[in-house]
Amino acid sequence: MNEQEESLKEEVFTTLVSESGKVYTQMALH
Repeated sequence: MNEQEESLKEEVFTTLVSESGKVYTQMALH
């Protein structure tokens, strides 16, 4: 596995976490 692939996975993971975090926050506020 090369570094580029590794950083891409981290980027996707970070995006998923922040997106689900937004959804969770919206649900908690309602």
